[in-house]
Amino acid sequence: MPKATSLLADVDAAAKSFRNRTTWFDMLGSEAQSELLAARQKWHAGGFTLKRYQVSRLIVKAATNRGWKVCDEKRMAEWLDKND
Repeated sequence: MPKATSLLADVDAAAKSFRNRTTWFDMLGSEAQSELLAARQKWHAGGFTLKRYQVSRLIVKAATNRGWKVCDEKRMAEWLDKND
């Protein structure tokens, strides 16, 4: 049977890095995280008069203009609904 040690080593290395991946939010700086959390708190408090997808679209646009790498509008809308 042929040896597949280099293949297995590559797979093992990839699997380790896959388990250690972080979310888009975790990769942001602390200031960006604070601002996004404030927007989410305002959303939960009913501070926006817009619909969830409208707010998420505006957040993604504003974050992108600031050079932050964030998720897409759909995932941002899902993130807005979280309570953690």
